[in-house]
Amino acid sequence: MPVDLFQVNPKFVDVDFDEVAKTIEGFRGVIIDPAERSAAPAFRSDWIVPRDEWKDRIEQAEREKTALPFFRKARNNQSPESSCVHNAGEVVRDAMRNKTLGEKWMVKCSPMSSYCRVTTRRHSGSTMWGALQILKSGVRGNGQLPEKNPRNIAMFGDFCVHQNTPFIPNNGRNYFRDGWEQIAQWFTVVEWYAISSYEEFVSALIRGWGVCYGRSGHSIAGMQAVWYQNQAICKYLDSYGHSRGEDGYLFDSPRKMSTGGAWCCREVTLPPNLARPWEPCGNQPGVSLLTKEQFLKLDPLGAAA
Repeated sequence: MPVDLFQVNPKFVDVDFDEVAKTIEGFRGVIIDPAERSAAPAFRSDWIVPRDEWKDRIEQAEREKTALPFFRKARNNQSPESSCVHNAGEVVRDAMRNKTLGEKWMVKCSPMSSYCRVTTRRHSGSTMWGALQILKSGVRGNGQLPEKNPRNIAMFGDFCVHQNTPFIPNNGRNYFRDGWEQIAQWFTVVEWYAISSYEEFVSALIRGWGVCYGRSGHSIAGMQAVWYQNQAICKYLDSYGHSRGEDGYLFDSPRKMSTGGAWCCREVTLPPNLARPWEPCGNQPGVSLLTKEQFLKLDPLGAAA
């Protein structure tokens, strides 16, 4: 009898977000604006993975530990902010960077550092594509700042920003230190593509490209295609700590894998010197240049996950 690689608890599949919103403050936060989709390039047809290959490739990624959940150890908790889109985007970008460089070189970023720049109120939320505009590369000042934890403070000093709460009013003015743009530009999404179908959604996950998507007013980070009940479903990381689902992860079946505002991340910005990935990006005063040995002695999660 074949071994089931994916032990999926049915109670964590297709969770009703309407019910969750009754018990978690700030759970909502997505304002989907389809008009913004036109700014994103379409998912290429030659990237579509044939359905008859799905099961084998999904199981291969699990066995070989190449799926994105293996490269994301930190958990966000957005409560009580309505910053879900920026949490989902941070998770996708971070896991892609960790997979490329290795998790020991991770620099965990702050969802609040981008959320506060697109809204003036903590519960106004943001659109999927509006958030992408501030997460993507190509314009000075885009991206997120490192999260405030001991490890990042040792490298980036007071350019670091807390994870989610409290909300930073007034679009971060008088809060971010001068020169913050030079740091944020190194933590961006470089290549992104609109997801318009279930086939594109699954294909992106099989290829190891995280999917930022929203449903029922909440945004989540699609991290892995999982084989369950003879179909491909999405394993996503929510932004409410370790306690939800299976260590923060839950699952969506095809009927919940919304493509109304979904985009996948294919490439992210990497350090300017890949031979020395422990050196922080930017050359602002107050940014430390640690030796490799000093860097590796720091807790990768900064004791704040």
